[in-house]
Amino acid sequence: MSPAELVDRLIRLVEDDDDLPAKARQDAKGLRAVAVANPDRALEHLKTLAADVAANLPVHDSPEDLAKCVGIENFWAFYCRAEVKAVSSATYKQLVMAAVDPAQQLLSDLKSDPTLVDAIHSWMVPFTQIASMGGAELESALVIRHGPPYSVFVFPQVLLSVAGIRVRHALAVDAVPEGLWEWRKGGPSAGIDEFIDRDISRSALGHIEWRL
Repeated sequence: MSPAELVDRLIRLVEDDDDLPAKARQDAKGLRAVAVANPDRALEHLKTLAADVAANLPVHDSPEDLAKCVGIENFWAFYCRAEVKAVSSATYKQLVMAAVDPAQQLLSDLKSDPTLVDAIHSWMVPFTQIASMGGAELESALVIRHGPPYSVFVFPQVLLSVAGIRVRHALAVDAVPEGLWEWRKGGPSAGIDEFIDRDISRSALGHIEWRL
């Protein structure tokens, strides 16, 4: 997909999301002309717009346990302790799959940073909606770019509350930072709700599950 096509799709996502403020949708529409002449500049402006809007959307306490599904490649890249990353992503995948308890291995290898997941990656779903799913089912239900196996971060409602983490349903502006042009309103698939937070602290994590 060309840069012009990507920014056009993202602009249309924001423009068509009627849960966003009218001004934000109108401002996104106004970037169409810029996108024709300079898609990179239009994308930069769209990202700024999306960040400003997202920061001011109302949030609420989570009513239930939430979960985040992470491919092993992204776990290695973004969530491992630095010393664990001395081996390649492919080698790390083999090591975890060979472990007696892969979930415990992942928890041991997890970075200790106070912020576990930053805002633009804080996509979560209700844990009950995916509790019984295997890897292939997760890939389909959550429209994940990387195939299984997956690590599933489970954030109990009580720990989310204690950590002061508040959430809201994902909107089109949340798709802009990472260029998620395939985002669909209402959740990635039927029966799956999608929430997002600003930052998720390490203290809100209950446990990690391993899904093949």
